[in-house]
Amino acid sequence: MIIKKVKLKNFISHAETEIDFPLGVTVLVGPNGSGKTSIIDAIIFALFREKVRGERFEDIIRRGANSAEVDLTFEIDGNEYNVHWVRKKRSIEASLSRPETGPIADTPSGVLQEIKRILKMDKDTIMNSIFVRQGEIASLVETEPRYRKNLIGKLIGLDKLERAWQNMAEVQKHFEEKAKEYEIAKRDLENINKKIEEITKKIEELDDEIEELKEKMQKTKKELEEAKKEFDEWKEKKKKHYQLEKELATINAKITSKKEEIKRLQEELKEAEKAKEEMEKLESEIQKIPLIEKYIESLDEKNKHLDKISQLTKELEKIMKLKQEINETQKAYEEYLEKDKKIKEITKNIEELQEVEKRKSEILTTINLKKKNIEKTKKDLEKLTSKILKFLPDATIEAKETVLNSLTNEKTNVEKRKSELEGEKGKSKGRINEVEEYLRILGESNTCPVCKRMLTPEHREKVKNDFIKEKEQLKEKLKKIDRELKELTTKKKEIENKIKKITELNVERVKELNKNLEELEKEKSELLNELDVLEPQLKRLDELRANLKKFQEKLEQLKKDYEKHIAAKKSLEKERKEEDVKNEIKILEEEIKNLDTIIKEIIEKLAYEPKEPKKELKKLRKLEKQYAVYKSKAEKIEELKNKIEKAKNELNELNKTQKNILEIIEQLQYSEEKYNEVEEKYNEIQETFTQTKTLLNEKTKSKHEYEKELNVAEKEREELENKIKKLKKIISFAKDLEKIRQAFSRDGIQKILRQRIAPIISEFARKYIESFNLDITDILLNEDFDISIIKEGEEISIKSISGGEKVAVAIALRLAIAKALAGKISTIIMDEPTTHLDQERRKELIEIMKNFFKEGTTIPQMIIVTHHRELEEIADTIYQVEKTSGTSKITEITLT
Repeated sequence: MIIKKVKLKNFISHAETEIDFPLGVTVLVGPNGSGKTSIIDAIIFALFREKVRGERFEDIIRRGANSAEVDLTFEIDGNEYNVHWVRKKRSIEASLSRPETGPIADTPSGVLQEIKRILKMDKDTIMNSIFVRQGEIASLVETEPRYRKNLIGKLIGLDKLERAWQNMAEVQKHFEEKAKEYEIAKRDLENINKKIEEITKKIEELDDEIEELKEKMQKTKKELEEAKKEFDEWKEKKKKHYQLEKELATINAKITSKKEEIKRLQEELKEAEKAKEEMEKLESEIQKIPLIEKYIESLDEKNKHLDKISQLTKELEKIMKLKQEINETQKAYEEYLEKDKKIKEITKNIEELQEVEKRKSEILTTINLKKKNIEKTKKDLEKLTSKILKFLPDATIEAKETVLNSLTNEKTNVEKRKSELEGEKGKSKGRINEVEEYLRILGESNTCPVCKRMLTPEHREKVKNDFIKEKEQLKEKLKKIDRELKELTTKKKEIENKIKKITELNVERVKELNKNLEELEKEKSELLNELDVLEPQLKRLDELRANLKKFQEKLEQLKKDYEKHIAAKKSLEKERKEEDVKNEIKILEEEIKNLDTIIKEIIEKLAYEPKEPKKELKKLRKLEKQYAVYKSKAEKIEELKNKIEKAKNELNELNKTQKNILEIIEQLQYSEEKYNEVEEKYNEIQETFTQTKTLLNEKTKSKHEYEKELNVAEKEREELENKIKKLKKIISFAKDLEKIRQAFSRDGIQKILRQRIAPIISEFARKYIESFNLDITDILLNEDFDISIIKEGEEISIKSISGGEKVAVAIALRLAIAKALAGKISTIIMDEPTTHLDQERRKELIEIMKNFFKEGTTIPQMIIVTHHRELEEIADTIYQVEKTSGTSKITEITLT
């Protein structure tokens, strides 16, 4: 089967999608969720009505639509078929047809039945051999052996032989099954006897081992009790030793700390006595501080008053200057106000006429836009007319319909001729088969296959030559038919392309553009008329603007004096009254006299006039801080003497305690080395005892299990002996019946076919797996199609390899089966084959695919769905699948 084309409408995420599948490798690439797999789902749905998404069939309908449609074109044995499905929310429609002969079936059940007949394989076989769905790449490896065996068996035709073998089994079945039971029972009896003998031997061996372990355990138990007693004594001694060491460390730390404390207190006492001497020296200087502070305060106050008088004098001068400026600018101020009033009147008139100016600007803009639209419409009309006239004699709907009718008739004639040639081709092929059959009969019979008369050697040779000549003529005729069919197919495609292009020509748009052009010209003319009406009002606007300019120039000349007058007034309003300022100056001069009297009194008390009073005060305050520090230390002298005496007494007590602890440690005579020696000896004996006890329990338990197993086996043996006696009577009859069916059995021709195909598949699979650069050295399929994996010379279970290795093995097997059965399988469809493969494995898969399609006897078509761009390297055709606003879009990528 070859997939040729798929059309989707409102199917899952596809609104309108059409995609061709030529021979070779077609890759559908795009991000996850873009709608790639939906295309494969559509193929499966079209062939088998297989539910692909959701819980219900209605789930395939795109959101917002009422129905979904799938149209699939496929080819098998040189014949093309088209299957069409329409899935509505409450119903389903289907049809199957051939382009050459017409409808085949028009009901869902009828379509499914006919597809099964045409494909000559059931759904499960096709799904397992052709389709490799997402996440199921390793299913061929992971499936049960019987399913894998059935699948490959169906592909090579073993299912037909199996059915023949089963159909003959109605009579023989009972006896054959009984005969098989005899062999099984006999083998089971031998096995059970062997098993009884082995169990008996095991029980005897366990009895001896249990006795030895009991003696060993008794001896070890006594040794353990003695060792534990000694170990407990040393544990107590160790505990006491470490307790004493801990107490001694604590006492030593306290002694060190106490010595340091006494030393520190003695140093503090010396510092306190020295501080007392220094404090007494500084007392006379500290008494000057209040006088110096008062002197500085009075001096600062006097200077502030002097500064204030200076500021008030400047303020008085400023008031007098502002009054003078106001008088000088009064006339200019009044003239400015008059001109400003006139300007506002003119501005108001201008604003009223500016709407007219604005309207003129809008009209000019609209006229320019209309001109551009007229030009664009003319160009569009010219371009469209030129395009139409390439295909039609005239840009009219009537001309388009005439040309389309002519092309449709021409296409019908081509299709009719193709149908006639297909009929002739079928007749010629049938006649060739007849002639070949006649030639075969001529080699085996003395009777003419046509006239049924006896043949002489000369007659036989003549008839044979006539048939050979006729066969050659028929073959030559078939070649001519194929050439003409190819030409007709090309011609049909050309006609369809022309029909498509002409159908797409928008002749109706020509009429629409002409109408638009007329409307635009009319609108442009109306706007020009309105512009003429506005001209007188615009002239008046220009006159007002000229007058406004003259007044603004005069106003600008007066502006400086006007602003100066305003500023002077505002500044004067902020200033105080002239009399208030003069009174404040007088009050300050009186206060300065009082301050001079205070300063004189302080100098008399100090007996000198300070030259730099602030520096002197700063120096005295430093001495004041030193005085406070000395005083604080001197006050602690008695307290420090008492602390020193107390600390010395405590140190004497600590020294006594240290001496007592050292004497007790020496008497204890504890040794860490001796303790470790006793502990190690105890642990060794305890471990030996535990191991011996555990082993004894295990042996005892094993013996009981074997005894139970022995009883069961003896009962089973008795039952088997009785069964064998009954089965012997029917064995000979079953053997006779088996011979009749042997030729069709799995061990007959079925086995021969499996034996022949299994090495071929193994050889191809081995070749492909080598390209993956794994540590798998071989893959083998036996005659039952069981898979063996060889790693480093050893056979391992398929279940024990990693997920990536399973994928690699599955791909290798699928490609190998496809290559071995290339005549039966024409296409493989793989959905995300690189799942679980790292980047290196993907590169190796690409190389396998390249080599696979270079070889001669392989499948002609492969379709791959992937989100890995690397797979594009093996593609003959690439489609990019993307989703925009929830809808999937398909774009073909041109290969360079």
